[in-house]
Amino acid sequence: MIRKALWLLSSVNGLRRKTTCVGLFVKVTEQYTNTKALNLLIPYALQANPDGSVSFLTSSGVRYTAEFTDASYHFDDDLVKANGVAEFCFGPDAGQVSSAHDPRIELTLIYILQTYFANSGSVLLYVCESLDGRQRVRKRVFNRWFKQYGFSEYDKYDFELVDGESAIIVSIITPSTLPHRAHFLQVFEATFNFYTGLK
Repeated sequence: MIRKALWLLSSVNGLRRKTTCVGLFVKVTEQYTNTKALNLLIPYALQANPDGSVSFLTSSGVRYTAEFTDASYHFDDDLVKANGVAEFCFGPDAGQVSSAHDPRIELTLIYILQTYFANSGSVLLYVCESLDGRQRVRKRVFNRWFKQYGFSEYDKYDFELVDGESAIIVSIITPSTLPHRAHFLQVFEATFNFYTGLK
């Protein structure tokens, strides 16, 4: 089953190894604290957690946590592993339910992503959570973010792993100037084709 093969990819709350870029959250917190202008960009203050993740509390009292984790071990290629692949995960903390649409959540997450791209050359991987069947909605939101918020120096590649009536949707973002980009794409396609074949 694809879900078994991708157990490291399919859950926001799953256990993951930390990547070296999690220190970015300290930078994010420091930049937010020290720059008054960022109040317009990030209405929610960021709190760095001991495990390397970052959290923020919304005006409705919902606590969100976001993190970057090492995802390079999904790819059996030395060049890809040496460059690094980080998976971006976020969501309400366990036992908490997101409320009505809050644009400040979006702005906070976008700032975290922009800070990551400004400080890391790693490839970014994002899995659209599929446990509630809303993965295609999340893909549309992620696509809009990518187009709307000035990620013009990056390329996004989407992969869909179908298992019966369900699907796992994965996006990979790379710098447009990534060396050996054709090789990376070949590795990504081969990896996801392998997972798709494990039905």
